[in-house]
Order: sequence, then C-alpha cells, then structure tokens
Amino acid sequence: MLGAGKLNKRITIQRATSTQDAAGEVVATWETLSTVWAKVKTLTGSELVNAKAVESRITVKVIVRKTDVLITDRIIYGSRTLEILSVIDAHEQEREYHISCAEVN
Repeated sequence: MLGAGKLNKRITIQRATSTQDAAGEVVATWETLSTVWAKVKTLTGSELVNAKAVESRITVKVIVRKTDVLITDRIIYGSRTLEILSVIDAHEQEREYHISCAEVN
C-alpha cells in the first residue's frame, strides 16, 4: 500500500452531467465531484497515425484512495484533462485504486 506522503499531487475528479439551455437543447457539462490527493505518473507517449494526421497520446497512471471513481468520469490535473480508461482496486481491499488514463488534447 502506498504511504500518504506519496500521494502528493492534487487532482479534481469530474462527472458528466446534462442540462437544458434556454432554448431547450441538452448541453453536456462536467460537475466537480471532489478534489483529492493522488500520485500521478506519466507512463508512455506514443504517436498514432489517424487519417493522415499524427496524433500523440500520453498514458498516465493515477493512484488514489477514493472509491467512487467511474470510467465515465474524467480527471483534471493542473492544466491537463485525463480520460479514464480503467479503475482497478489494486489490492482488492478497497483502499488503493490505480486509474489508467489518456491525456485529452
């Protein structure tokens, strides 16, 4: 289990919600669920070729103690937005969660 001193970065966890604007159109927005301490580690950077355009993709691992994170949520880390790819209970004790993310450009 990761010691509290290793969780030294602040992240914000957000969940998608939908509301209606004045014209009655459904608008997707992000609502902040919480701001928590985490360990953040950039794992890889890769380039993908997509329709003749080069796209870089950065994979990030985030470790938290928060239990209600869903793969449909997103993480804000500084000026970076991270799309959640998976949430794993690291030791199956509901105390440490490893979240695999991809940075959204």
